[in-house]
Amino acid sequence: MFQTLFVAGLLSVIFFQIPDVADTSVSKIGVICLAVLNHTCIVGFAVMRAFIADKSIYLQEKQLNMYTAPVLFLSQNLTDLPFTLTHGILYTTIIYWAVGFQPSFTKYLTTTAAVTLSDVCSVGYGMTIAGLAKDFTKAQAINLGIFSLMALFIGNFLNPQTIPFYLRYFRYFCWMAPAVEIAAVTEFKDSFFNSSDKTFNGFTDGSVVLKFYGFEEENYLVRDMIWLLVLVLFYRITAISALLLTSRKSESNKIEIQKC
Repeated sequence: MFQTLFVAGLLSVIFFQIPDVADTSVSKIGVICLAVLNHTCIVGFAVMRAFIADKSIYLQEKQLNMYTAPVLFLSQNLTDLPFTLTHGILYTTIIYWAVGFQPSFTKYLTTTAAVTLSDVCSVGYGMTIAGLAKDFTKAQAINLGIFSLMALFIGNFLNPQTIPFYLRYFRYFCWMAPAVEIAAVTEFKDSFFNSSDKTFNGFTDGSVVLKFYGFEEENYLVRDMIWLLVLVLFYRITAISALLLTSRKSESNKIEIQKC
């Protein structure tokens, strides 16, 4: 909770009440990317650390046939879900109103839903890495490479057409990308800047900003929400699969030791 409040407060102070003019559109896109990326890191690392500790206890107690891997996985998810939702809603609420995004309750709810779903995906991702790694140090090493690659696809860091084709499809596994797109399109869709304002890179309205950053307005909400929900399910499947694989491997090692 402290990390959530601290990061939300820090971003709110840095980007406090950004004016709704053309020149500040870059700052608004920036705070959207930072907000999603930072909270994903907070949630993912917290889950990773906790799940590795719980997994170690489970592997010991499994030898006594106390409970199965699905029971651990289900209980962990049910325990984490209320905190994930609460932290996501609180984090988004602070930043949304402090930064000065569109004063529309509907847009606020849409952005909050996108960021919160991104956090739920991050929980599954953290469990997957924790399930595969032997300890937290190895989990950090694995996560650093994967997460760095995913972070490239959340904003305007690169043009997907300039990288190898097999890396372009990696974007579809990045849960931050649809969350950022939903928040950005929700903020800039149907918005217009004062014609007397100086424009940055020819930004005359929100559609130009979205086009510049590669965000698609058409059917964005349905498309990206489905994308996020699919990723929520996908990372839960990979997480339970990783835990079952580790459990089976541990049991195999135990049998081999007994034979020796």
